[in-house]
Amino acid sequence: MNEEDKTLMAQYGISGTPKMMYFYKQYRYENLVDALNYARIDRMRADKNTLQKPV
Repeated sequence: MNEEDKTLMAQYGISGTPKMMYFYKQYRYENLVDALNYARIDRMRADKNTLQKPV
């Protein structure tokens, strides 16, 4: 947000709050639950692929 944006927000009485973002690898999520779910799925896939590699 630049100074002009801040000035306009103040002029019109607009407020905002920073939004928490969660990051997992190259993905970003607005909800922690979504990030956790995908990370768990990704880890299970990685574990499954490791177990299936031929010896």
